[in-house]
Amino acid sequence: MAKLVVRLNNEVMKEQEVGAGLTIGREAGDIILKNPAVSAKHARISVEKNHFVIHDMKSTNGTFVNKGRIASQELHHGDIINIGKFEMEFINPVEKESSDFFGGGDMAGMTVMIKAADLLKPKEKEGDTSKAFKKAHAAHLVDLSKSTGSSGALVSIKLEKETTLIGTGANADIKVKGFTVAAIAAAIAKNGEKFTLKYMGGLSKPKVNGGKVDGECELKAHDKIEIGNSTFEFRL
Repeated sequence: MAKLVVRLNNEVMKEQEVGAGLTIGREAGDIILKNPAVSAKHARISVEKNHFVIHDMKSTNGTFVNKGRIASQELHHGDIINIGKFEMEFINPVEKESSDFFGGGDMAGMTVMIKAADLLKPKEKEGDTSKAFKKAHAAHLVDLSKSTGSSGALVSIKLEKETTLIGTGANADIKVKGFTVAAIAAAIAKNGEKFTLKYMGGLSKPKVNGGKVDGECELKAHDKIEIGNSTFEFRL
């Protein structure tokens, strides 16, 4: 069962099961936070399409998830919610155990080393020469922020999942650094031949070719993606 662990000054004050949803406020709600910085009706968590989503209820001082102010945001296991002086950790045992969805710590073998001057093309299945197959199996990000050895090899990350998550959190498939970057800052969604970068949350918004992405952006070959301290090139 998903729950919130409420802390004040690193001391656990309460553990509250989320159930089908809950409300948070200074005067009324499932979780009452007695602090002037908390609005009477501050935030709520609801279940939407089998996902937990937190909504700010037009509070005065805001609701923050992983240090980024939000209006609404999907919650993931380990996310930290800050309201006033209180910190709440979102615990979802079901999501934690779903390693097949989020991938392992080594990205389930998706990270390989390649030479910058000689990016290898994937092999096609016998008899399959369609453009869709080639794009789906060739798409990858090249991390321009990292190189190894004197050969100038770069890290290439294959985009094999339907949705690849990028951020600072434990559930991110691609981990980046940055004080204002959210646990899940962006996602790359694969839909047939199309790849779309989506902004997911946090103060630091991703950039594509220098322009901030507020919603989503279809990626083209050789687009430069900046998230936190990392820069990637999208390649097909």
